[in-house]
Amino acid sequence: MRVGFWWISLYTLRVAAGALVAGLRLWQCAPRAGFDRRAIRSWTWGVMIAALICGRLGYALGNTTYFVQHPALLLRLDRVGGVHGGSAMIGALLAVGLWATVKRHPVSMIVSFLTPAVLFVAAGAWWGCIDAGCAWGRETTAAMGSAHRLTALLPDVYRTVTLRYAVQPVGAASALILALLAIVLGKHGGLALALYWFGSAGLTLLRADPVPRWGDVRLDTVLDLALAIGIILLISMTTLDIKIAAIQAFYRRRKPSKIRPDQ
Repeated sequence: MRVGFWWISLYTLRVAAGALVAGLRLWQCAPRAGFDRRAIRSWTWGVMIAALICGRLGYALGNTTYFVQHPALLLRLDRVGGVHGGSAMIGALLAVGLWATVKRHPVSMIVSFLTPAVLFVAAGAWWGCIDAGCAWGRETTAAMGSAHRLTALLPDVYRTVTLRYAVQPVGAASALILALLAIVLGKHGGLALALYWFGSAGLTLLRADPVPRWGDVRLDTVLDLALAIGIILLISMTTLDIKIAAIQAFYRRRKPSKIRPDQ
């Protein structure tokens, strides 16, 4: 799609569609989640910018040979696209930690509030990868039975179309389903984000795109598992802190006041 001098790829349009749904969701549910709409604008932008910067750096670290030869293209997303999802999630969590510290909100509250939006964007990114060929699945032969449902004729980044594990469609569908689950879970919606990263770790085992490895293990598998476990621990710890604070406040209210005897 051409707009003036700019060529906008189908991948960009699909990610933008996910981002639009995410933004509408945040705007609609902010008051119900305990956030002021005007106050969260700068923080949500901060989370997005941190995610984009860290995601781009993660992508560059995975393609160091290319970017050492072409360092000027590191900032040219219009020329060489690419954002690493796990690294973007790390950037978002760092921004959430700053948000929680400055505004004194529980981390679990912010994570649960943002989770549907994050997963809508993830669904858009997976959807875009179906056309762009990024994060492509391993080639496979024709399968029978239930395994056949996990394969499709899909391209890789070099535009070679063949029968592959349908990593991108499965990723898009799972992200969308988990976004809806996060909405249903409400204040516990952050658990859906952890489930997403567990699923993403599983999908890396079916992917064929080149990534750094530790022996035979893809490093993105390790990172996705670490994110899933880390999100669960983060939510658990902050939820426990909230419960402890609530118990302490309850007993302070029940503590009888001392009555001074008359002098």
